[in-house]
Amino acid sequence: MLENFSDERRAKQQAFIDRYKNASPDFQDKVGYAASKYKEDMLTLASKYVGHHFGCLALTLEMPFKDNADLPDPHVGWNGARSAALGAAILQPILLSLDDY
Repeated sequence: MLENFSDERRAKQQAFIDRYKNASPDFQDKVGYAASKYKEDMLTLASKYVGHHFGCLALTLEMPFKDNADLPDPHVGWNGARSAALGAAILQPILLSLDDY
């Protein structure tokens, strides 16, 4: 991890992730990038640069292109409505995280 990624920011990140999982059954954190991968070369990613430069929590939400393996919908699969719901669900953890700052 980058040197200024503190334990406090790690805790805030985990709290945000936990809140998002509570807000949306389609959000998951089992599949993703390894935490130890974030070194100086990762500062080319906007979220890593913003978090590093401003010392704040900054995350990237990758929208899925296929159905949720944990909650598949055999009739519809993944679609625009589910993407919209996943995007809308992020507002609740953002609101709850404001008290962390």
